[in-house]
Amino acid sequence: TKAARSLFVRSARCFDNVSVRSARCRCRREILPLVAGSQWLIQSGALLLLVFLNGCVSLERSYPDRRYFALELAQGKSPNSASDRVLSVASLRISPRYADRSFVYRTSTAAYEADFYNQFLIAPDSMIGEELRKGLAASELFKYVVGPSNSLQPNYVLEGSINALYGDFRDPSRPAAVLEIEFFLYNQDAGATGVSLQKRYEKSVPLSEKSPEA
Repeated sequence: TKAARSLFVRSARCFDNVSVRSARCRCRREILPLVAGSQWLIQSGALLLLVFLNGCVSLERSYPDRRYFALELAQGKSPNSASDRVLSVASLRISPRYADRSFVYRTSTAAYEADFYNQFLIAPDSMIGEELRKGLAASELFKYVVGPSNSLQPNYVLEGSINALYGDFRDPSRPAAVLEIEFFLYNQDAGATGVSLQKRYEKSVPLSEKSPEA
């Protein structure tokens, strides 16, 4: 019985040893690929993150700053004053091709370019209309110069349409700024209603250089 018991114990010990070794081998075979795969994922993720960050930095640096410009009309007092009259300046209309705030450049007969990075501070029709009202008020040709929302009954209504507003770069050696605007002055007095004046103005101003600042 002692011999049998001793043999059983040895056999059990041998079985335990074989079992443990086998389990350890299996664990190593299963864990090693997982560890290697995790390292590969971490390295790949770090590389992608580095590429992404570099891309973001380079994109941010490649775009110039957006700049905004305002138009200001020279103001002056007229020698002929008609201070008893009221003028209403209607909202100006503008051709759709120039309605956006971005500067527009004409590069050939039928080709135009919009400058996303250089823009008017507000919509060009609103800006020119505001300056027009301020200039007419400063001239003292009328007692009051009001906007379309004012409740005063006007003697005259001025309507305008901006037909052109662009930088003319068709000839690189002779850049110019072009503005074309047409006005209609309507008499609102009883018994004299109708168009009192119609006038179209076109101005091309030579620029010192081909740039938005000019």
